Amino acid sequence: MVGLGRKQPNGKKIFELRRKIGLKQEVLAVEVGVSVRTLRDIERKDHAIHSATITAIATQLKVSPEQITLSTPEDSQQHHMLKLKPFRSAHQLSCLAEEAHQFNWGFNLKGKTAKETQQLVGIVRSLEGKLYSCAEPPSYYEFQWLHQLAQLQESLDVLSEGGVRVLAASYYQNSLASRKNKSPEMKVMVIRFVSGEVDELDVSIDPGPPLERQRVRASKDGGTDRGSKS
Repeated sequence: MVGLGRKQPNGKKIFELRRKIGLKQEVLAVEVGVSVRTLRDIERKDHAIHSATITAIATQLKVSPEQITLSTPEDSQQHHMLKLKPFRSAHQLSCLAEEAHQFNWGFNLKGKTAKETQQLVGIVRSLEGKLYSCAEPPSYYEFQWLHQLAQLQESLDVLSEGGVRVLAASYYQNSLASRKNKSPEMKVMVIRFVSGEVDELDVSIDPGPPLERQRVRASKDGGTDRGSKS
């Protein structure tokens, strides 16, 4: 029995991907928030873990959760989870958004009035265009980038003073188009605006269609998915 909310990882695949990018066990364990012993059990014994942990590992390895999860009969009724954590720094939020292809916004604000919610929606829309890579910007755009980063920080401060916390995380999603072009997985950034007392939040995510379904879809479209591997 894997257990409610838990999934069985493909330890061999995790080990191979980690070694391929030169990531040490100790470093991956810290980034994911598990002990080295737990990560060792995952890689050697396919030790069942919470779905959010699988997503966290997949994100560090820059693959989708589906690619490092062993299939089970219950998979069709289960969802991958992503653990969102609080952000108050515009720079850290921009780093998380690095190379993101898609943004998923949402609200979980209990007890907030309609007026306050409308104001927050306006702030959200002002934020979306100001999430930039944490990489050093070109000198030509440096002033504009710093100005927009300052605006983002100001918006985050306003939210914080209003008792609203920004929770965020990112993950990699399967993409048939990206696989055909042999480009990296599609990175999705998830952001939720919650009441200030909420420290973290688990949300259900769409990891994308399994590789088998991608191949079927490709054949129906008159092509084959040569970039996919079992």
